[in-house]
Amino acid sequence: MATNKKPCPTTTCSPSGAPCVSAAEAFTLTAAEKPAVDPLHEEGACPWLAQCHALREANRELRRLQSLTDAIVSSIPAGTAVWNEDLHLTYANPAFCELFRCSPEAVGSPLTELVSGSHGEAWADSVRHVLQTGETVVEHSFPHPVSDEPGAAVSLHLSRVEAARGEGGAQVLMVAEDVSERETLHRQLVVSEKLAAMGLLSAGVAHELRTPLSVIRLAAFDVKDMLDDAVPDASEQMDLIEKNVLQCNHTVESLLNFARESPLEPRQLDLNQLVRDCLNIARRQIAVQDIVVERQFAQLPPIRAPEEDLKQVVSNTILNAVQAMPDGGYLTITSKRLDDERVRVEVADTGEGIPAEDQDRIFDPFFTTKDPGEGTGLGLSICRRIMSKMGGSIAVRSTRGEGSTFRIDFPLEARGDGG
Repeated sequence: MATNKKPCPTTTCSPSGAPCVSAAEAFTLTAAEKPAVDPLHEEGACPWLAQCHALREANRELRRLQSLTDAIVSSIPAGTAVWNEDLHLTYANPAFCELFRCSPEAVGSPLTELVSGSHGEAWADSVRHVLQTGETVVEHSFPHPVSDEPGAAVSLHLSRVEAARGEGGAQVLMVAEDVSERETLHRQLVVSEKLAAMGLLSAGVAHELRTPLSVIRLAAFDVKDMLDDAVPDASEQMDLIEKNVLQCNHTVESLLNFARESPLEPRQLDLNQLVRDCLNIARRQIAVQDIVVERQFAQLPPIRAPEEDLKQVVSNTILNAVQAMPDGGYLTITSKRLDDERVRVEVADTGEGIPAEDQDRIFDPFFTTKDPGEGTGLGLSICRRIMSKMGGSIAVRSTRGEGSTFRIDFPLEARGDGG
């Protein structure tokens, strides 16, 4: 009697006479066509089919693990990227794309195209170093390469990843995190500690200097009266003494203002009008230096804040901008509403700009970029202290050779607790 048994592709078939199938057929048989006896478990089953089944199960597990790995890496909140030996991007998770403002299509792009300028070169040098030496490189705070926000920074962790045999050269795994907020808080803590210490020192020094300076000035007046006729040059020398004493008194007053914890006395103010008043104070110097002023005022709601404190902040900022343009330039003052709780005034100049390494320091007490004798280095420190007390902020953005922009954010309702 003829049977339907198909020829076996191997030398071993089921001793029970169950039809044996090839490995290729095993994947295409329908449920009705499959043999009644499981050829994988029957004694003497076809080894080809058993290997095929095991391979299929291994592939299924591999795909499951690959999907799990992709999901884990994609959900990591830190930016994760991989760079090859040619410094081209071979992988980037969503957090990396968001942090560095690139799309998933950036994969394949060179590093210096994604991160341009000096930052890109610095990154490229670090990646090459890791590739060549295998050392791990950690940058706890690196300027953010694509953000123009003041103080923006990222941390970088670079490590070498060896390629599997036959799969090309080694690559570099980069893990990046936005540490801007952490760095800002750290700087604010350091500044607060400095301010507390300098406040105590300043108050003591100012009080100690005030009395002898007054004595020197009065004595200079007396000497001038006594020698006015007898010594013709005495008047000029006494005027010089008085001028320098006044300069010392100005420094003392700055020290006292810096150390003073005066209570806030808020009142309702028109911020645009306050800015106009501050411009009016500097109008003579603006005219002498041939500075062109451009006003871009938006319609603002009234704000409630201490008038004298606000005038000190705005006047100081405008004066700094004017002094940055001794040979003339453009002074642009802009006001706008940010949201339901804040308004902003920006003071922009076309002066020389502030070096990048000094931009975080200009608000430190006694730090100044002006020539010796032209500033105490307390003006901007006092401005930041005032703004902090009322719940606002002051920051700078500057490009060397192009100018600076000071951004002052005011709350519509200043904090009344003084701190």
